[in-house]
Amino acid sequence: MWSQTLEVARSIYAKGSENSHRLLLAKVYSRLGDALMEMGSFVGRLHEQILQCFSACIFSLADDFPGAEQEFTKALAIRQELLPAHDSLIASSHCDLAIALLNQQKSEDALGKYLLSRY
Repeated sequence: MWSQTLEVARSIYAKGSENSHRLLLAKVYSRLGDALMEMGSFVGRLHEQILQCFSACIFSLADDFPGAEQEFTKALAIRQELLPAHDSLIASSHCDLAIALLNQQKSEDALGKYLLSRY
């Protein structure tokens, strides 16, 4: 249900050309990235018997770190375009990207994004 809500919000804000709409779109991209990274954590907490019963369903709930990386990258691009370089939302986007990259074993790229999040 929440993913549908985010998709509706994305389609609404993507049509807007005002900076306030674009910043809200960046927030939606960021939340979508969060959701894609957290699906695996949810699945990992399910009891093993439930996993066996719903194994066909579980594959659709696996972590999607590349997808999260794409969403975080979109959020970062909008924020860098519209906000001052020192804004905390830009730093947050760099940090989110670092986590998504680290979970894909892209350590050097992750470190670079982490270091950018500190400025």
